[in-house]
Amino acid sequence: MNNCFLLALGFVTLLGAVGHGQGRGTARDLAQAEAKWMALRPAQYEFTLEVFCFCGPDIRRPVTFRVALGHAAPRGQLNQTARQFFEKYKTVDRLFSFLHAMWEQNPAKVAVKYDRKLGYPKSMAIDYNAQTKDDEFYLKVIHFKPR
Repeated sequence: MNNCFLLALGFVTLLGAVGHGQGRGTARDLAQAEAKWMALRPAQYEFTLEVFCFCGPDIRRPVTFRVALGHAAPRGQLNQTARQFFEKYKTVDRLFSFLHAMWEQNPAKVAVKYDRKLGYPKSMAIDYNAQTKDDEFYLKVIHFKPR
């Protein structure tokens, strides 16, 4: 099957059940998850990001980050395009910052899932403008490992 078709189908599935705007409880969920993360976050951890968007292949390949005391380093080499893109997603704290900034933009649809134990964002699907095609963005945290 065509990868673009699968990507579009995933966005429709994830965002279809989510209401417009912030929705009920979403800002509260973000605050609760972030508070849990701040209280329980490990000093060192590793995670892999998968990004699905209508963007270049350098962005769509999974990237693993090792984080120690707030400083992140990718495992493996990233070209300049990927380094610039992943700058705002390379730690869990930056993922929370991204979510706060995203909410300020009042997106049309949002679905975010948080880890129940540590509170970090496990996945997010965002459609910034329901009238614009191909602006959807999906990010997934996989292989999270405290160190």
